[in-house]
Amino acid sequence: MFFLLLRLSFADKSIYHGDTILEKKGDTCVFFRRLITAPFRVLFLLSFSIVCYVIHILLCPFPKRDALTYLHILHYWNITGSFTQVLDKFPKFGLLLFSFFPLKWIEQTGLPLYPASVVWMMLMSTVSVYSFYKIVLMLTGNVKNSMWCGMLLAVHPIVLLYAGNLLRDTPYLMFCLLHILFFVYALQRKKWHLFLLTGITLAMCILSRFEAWEFLVLFPVFVLYCAAGKKLTKRETGFWFLWAAAGFFCTILLMLSAIDDLPLLYAKGKTMFLSFFPDWMCVQ
Repeated sequence: MFFLLLRLSFADKSIYHGDTILEKKGDTCVFFRRLITAPFRVLFLLSFSIVCYVIHILLCPFPKRDALTYLHILHYWNITGSFTQVLDKFPKFGLLLFSFFPLKWIEQTGLPLYPASVVWMMLMSTVSVYSFYKIVLMLTGNVKNSMWCGMLLAVHPIVLLYAGNLLRDTPYLMFCLLHILFFVYALQRKKWHLFLLTGITLAMCILSRFEAWEFLVLFPVFVLYCAAGKKLTKRETGFWFLWAAAGFFCTILLMLSAIDDLPLLYAKGKTMFLSFFPDWMCVQ
């Protein structure tokens, strides 16, 4: 997605004039032989996604092995009230379930954990679909293609499978797409809160899966590339890095404040992080 953004960033300057040009050219769209407005497009896309997820969950109602593990972890965390004991019971577990925190709090209210997890994953998958639709729309200005892209993501077999299971892949996909979406918004509008949101979503990407560390390289490289292409002034580039760094580190610190044994978490996380390198390098 970043390479698509890189290619389009200088292809057509009109795509960087914000929502105004898109509203004038694409306020209505003929889709399935119907003339639909922007609010109805979003409603249709989100409804289509939810219906697809509900059908899949009804056909495959049982959680997968990893989903059962995460459900067990959250339940055990609520019972013991100590993340240290969670790490002791699950020694190979070195990643925090930050995106699953709302489920931990929901179970504390007495609601069943598994149905809540299904709803939470469906909501995240729906946000991913909308984000992908919006990214394509902002980059191309083609409403019809944006709708098709969103619908294709909604019915992607892997997305359908993960929509009903408590897995880290769903929040990882959502935060990656949100990070790219806020990146495009920030490049267009150059507002401080959008700079901040790029840092926050980048932090949540990394806290969802270790693979997102690659974004730490791609993000500053692309910001500098846009600055070199006169898309950003030196002042805007500096502000972007400043606000993104503030959002990134504040999010990390906020999430870590919920943990009662950071040294143990660091040791577990370091072991798991280093174990990924042989896979990345294709070393047997």
